[in-house]
Amino acid sequence: MAMATATAMATAGVGLGAGFGARVHVGRARVRVGCVSSGGGGGRHRDARSMMSAEELLEAAQRRRGAGDEKFDLVFGGNSAPDEIWEGLAADARDKFHQRMRGLVADSDSKCSLLETALWMGAEDDAVFSRGSVGLPVESYQARVNVMADELVVSEAVGEAGQGMREALEAIEHYVWEEKGFRCVSALGLQSGWRVYVHHVLAQKCGTPLSLCVVLKAVATALQERGVGAFAEAKSGMSWETLVHRRDPSRRPRLVLAENAALETLSGEWYVASDAEIIRGMLRSLVRAFWAWEGAPDEVDPWEREGADQRYLWTAAEAAAGSSGRIGTRNNTTGVIQATGRPFGNVGMARMSSERMAEFFGDARSLRDHAVLLCHEGEKEQALRALQLLQDADPRFAAFLASESDDVVSNNVPGERYGSVEDELRCFVALKAIMDMLTLELSFELPDASKK
Repeated sequence: MAMATATAMATAGVGLGAGFGARVHVGRARVRVGCVSSGGGGGRHRDARSMMSAEELLEAAQRRRGAGDEKFDLVFGGNSAPDEIWEGLAADARDKFHQRMRGLVADSDSKCSLLETALWMGAEDDAVFSRGSVGLPVESYQARVNVMADELVVSEAVGEAGQGMREALEAIEHYVWEEKGFRCVSALGLQSGWRVYVHHVLAQKCGTPLSLCVVLKAVATALQERGVGAFAEAKSGMSWETLVHRRDPSRRPRLVLAENAALETLSGEWYVASDAEIIRGMLRSLVRAFWAWEGAPDEVDPWEREGADQRYLWTAAEAAAGSSGRIGTRNNTTGVIQATGRPFGNVGMARMSSERMAEFFGDARSLRDHAVLLCHEGEKEQALRALQLLQDADPRFAAFLASESDDVVSNNVPGERYGSVEDELRCFVALKAIMDMLTLELSFELPDASKK
């Protein structure tokens, strides 16, 4: 039901509540496209720029450049690009990602390019993180994949007389793994967001299994578009699927015939990764990589299947609710102030990925994460809205709020469960505390001390 709701909203181009999916912000800098800033965390309040499109932001930057604005004196090697430049690049990348993502979520047979969708996702994050004056060259990375496809054609590894589709897929795998040297990331590398972004994977030939799925599918799609060998018969529709191992991130993803995919998954070790599922898993990996509190999302089970650990969420939720006895909300300069945790976490980057998940998939887990991150960023109205949506997406949380009884967590109330009963109960208690706190503060319009 959550997927259907999110799909309908994504198809219609509507975010989850006012402002969801319509902004880019990390730290003090933020972009508002088609919505009004609610302030917080040092962000800008409503002004003329808050309603400007990506094209208008870039035009404003060009006018300032032409007028000899001193702020356009860029320093080599420094993140000194004017706000209008990187904000415009980020907003433009998000628009293009949304256009393509709506096609992938709404229609499994969509002609939207998975590679292009993943690259535009990385382009937005690159613009926000680097504050650069030049956007990610998406077309150049697409050209790399085209070169790989051309090399396969020239070497005649694909397209030999009598070669079937199975042999062609095996030739692609051999080329990617053995000849080009692509490899799966180590267990330690799973905590790095840079192994998720496809442009880094193409450049460094190392990535997570889902990111490598993008590369495999992109090469196969490029060969299909060229009508080479067995792919000529498949031009009317895709006849292969990608399989990802559920537990072992060191296992390479596989290309298999669509007709054999069901048999390959009977053992329970592999699952079929659709285009939408690949993007969803990549977003989930980014949330995990940038999560700023101890107990990263799915630290026990990296592939978010059964037995996932819930400690990461109640740690952050209790900090946001003020019940942990330490400062938990993030600071614009130093990040999250806490005695222990993950030193390389980035609340803003994690929030950007959780926002995409909440908008396009709307499942309970993404809404939980997103609500907590919004609370830490001082976006109280948005955080409360996400928690209200969580009640519709998670029957267990709704039942807990209605009864305030521990029995709701331990009994068989329907809904997806993560972690132990104790972890889930602690998470629900912290989320309820956040809801009560936000409702009270918003009802009395209390000033936010973090904005002073």
